[in-house]
Amino acid sequence: MRNGNVVFVLLCGSDRGTQSKDIEKAKALAKALKEEDMPLVTRPFDSARYLDSEGAIAEYIMAASESGDPQELAMALGVIAKARGYL
Repeated sequence: MRNGNVVFVLLCGSDRGTQSKDIEKAKALAKALKEEDMPLVTRPFDSARYLDSEGAIAEYIMAASESGDPQELAMALGVIAKARGYL
């Protein structure tokens, strides 16, 4: 659903037993957003919140280093420092 420059994507899971009810709920949510009856609450994405294990940190640093961009690697190291509580 689009509202001006903002695109809303509703991500949810379902099974065949509740599919009809879930579709109706999604339509009601879209209508409420379109009519601005529902306040839009967002928060900035913070990848540090998801670096909760050594494995997650290793994968993150590997992904950041694949591009070869030193700025991306430096940013990743800052996120890791934040995740570990150093910042």
